[in-house]
Amino acid sequence: RTEIDLLGMDALILRTLTENPASRPGPEASMLKIQGTRLRQTIQHLLMELAGPEGLRNAEDPGDYVERDLQWLAANYLDSRKVSIYGGTNEIQANVVAKAVLGL
Repeated sequence: RTEIDLLGMDALILRTLTENPASRPGPEASMLKIQGTRLRQTIQHLLMELAGPEGLRNAEDPGDYVERDLQWLAANYLDSRKVSIYGGTNEIQANVVAKAVLGL
């Protein structure tokens, strides 16, 4: 499912870039922001599930051996939560899309 969502996002990015490359961004920019933040959070969540308890280890714990690829996993997971807030919350972006697409 996540791979399909990524492919859909790629298609939307390419469509947005090729249709009006010199114009101002339309509702597609808001759609990309919403989908991008959701995908980032989904991927981080999947990585935490795959890592299990090892994903909670922190490189700053003295004496702990931490796999290089896992040392910042929990921090990145928690960091991904704020992405849906800054740059306009996903709810605000959804309102932008509704107004532009549906004429609300």
